[in-house]
Amino acid sequence: MYKFINNLEKSTETTIFVKKNQQNPPCTMNKDIKNLTSCYIVSQKSEELRLENHLNFTNSIIQRKSVNMEEVGKGLDLNIQQQSGVMKFKRFLKNKFTTFGSLYLPFVMILIKKLYSDTNTLFLAIDGTNLGNSCGALMVSAIFGEYQIPLCWSVKKGNKGHFSASEHQKLLETAKQIIPNIEKVIVLGDGEFYSHELVSFIEQEKWQYVFRMAKDTIIEDKNLDTYKLKELEFDKFLHFFYLENCTVGEKRKEGVNIFGIHEKQYKDPIYLASNIDNLPEIRYIYKKRWWIETLFAGIKSRGFNIHKTRIKNPEMLSNLLIFVCIAFCFCHIIGKNILDTQYILPNILRKDRIDSYSAVNIGLKIVEYCYEKKIPFFHFFQNIIDYPNLKTQTIMM
Repeated sequence: MYKFINNLEKSTETTIFVKKNQQNPPCTMNKDIKNLTSCYIVSQKSEELRLENHLNFTNSIIQRKSVNMEEVGKGLDLNIQQQSGVMKFKRFLKNKFTTFGSLYLPFVMILIKKLYSDTNTLFLAIDGTNLGNSCGALMVSAIFGEYQIPLCWSVKKGNKGHFSASEHQKLLETAKQIIPNIEKVIVLGDGEFYSHELVSFIEQEKWQYVFRMAKDTIIEDKNLDTYKLKELEFDKFLHFFYLENCTVGEKRKEGVNIFGIHEKQYKDPIYLASNIDNLPEIRYIYKKRWWIETLFAGIKSRGFNIHKTRIKNPEMLSNLLIFVCIAFCFCHIIGKNILDTQYILPNILRKDRIDSYSAVNIGLKIVEYCYEKKIPFFHFFQNIIDYPNLKTQTIMM
């Protein structure tokens, strides 16, 4: 098990992180990706080699913009044949030491501690997507201001809708262990995630929630009138309605606020359930839920094409997400760092089209340009997540 290093300091001669009294493991990959070793402490030679392989595969996925086995094999900076690289990657995905707790958690903890320092509200978006050969992934992502970070996930056989309410709760419980003691947490999701059990867990944690509801959901208002959401009429001029302290569902969850909106941009009405009693805030908050769709696009068609993998083993897919989510975070944060990268952007993007690209697309283009021109780029990432007052702790999962 790796230890998470919170005690980082800057070198006085370079702009990279260095560890106190410890050298980075030897590695021949791109030095900018190699600098991510500063997220970890390794105590054994086997862990050192495993970390080197981990970052080498991540480096290849970023360079090739793909998780295709042959493409990853081509991008490896090793003195081996491509097919040997493919087999090496397959073995790594199957290895019992390739785990979320050892390879992803130390990395994401650094991001959370820095990004949360700039805000007082954390949004947790939960959603599912289809991956690989007949597998579905359930993921919780954290939204801090303008940044979105994959927190944790679960992969199983079947499509994305085959996760139970207990599995939804279990994943949120995992997310709770990762995030710090945050003052305000708001959970966002579609109607498939609304359940009596999950909402009770959220309220027990003193969190807030905004879930989209199906139009056939039965509610009982505070006047004890019962009807389906689709039977409610909208205000002719304001195009919305708001009901406080309703009882929802067969298990009769009480104290739920219902908000409906049907504006021109929506083909069908949208119904939201929340324990927040501020109508404009509910409306604003739910828009954050769509950010996880851009995250899925970033790891799939607009980024690393994980949806095209033919892997059908859920455990291997879950391990593959470790590499892809690190690659996503790395490029997403670089793409958001417009201040430091402004001298590169005119070389890779038209000024009038920059708004049509996602942050991860911009980050990938910046990294690609830097690879080609042999320009260091780790400091674009480091300048955002540098947080000098972290303390050392050990993470056990």
